Amino acid sequence: GGGLGLIVSGFFFAQAARQIGGKRFRDEWVNTVPGWKVGRRFTWVVFWLIPLQFVALLAWWFYQAIAVYDPEGWWNPFHTFSLGTVLAQWLVIIVLFLLLNPLLARQRGESS
Repeated sequence: GGGLGLIVSGFFFAQAARQIGGKRFRDEWVNTVPGWKVGRRFTWVVFWLIPLQFVALLAWWFYQAIAVYDPEGWWNPFHTFSLGTVLAQWLVIIVLFLLLNPLLARQRGESS
């Protein structure tokens, strides 16, 4: 549930930082508070450690969902703690994003 959401949101945070670029992300988003300065190690953590943790924790969670929480029905999207329900929910969200993306892009382009 919530822990898995934190893992995924941390990964999206790291991907957004990658898109912006390490130095620019530090200068424009992190090091804006007086007295607060992070250096290259912060970039290494965001670019490499967080995505590595994402892969490791997601693999661990998938294993737990299959072997521990619901070994009999791990594939069933109607079981509460199953891998099937998580993958089904992600599929719904991905399809919605893909369907709505052109609409949102058009609206953004018209308002500019």
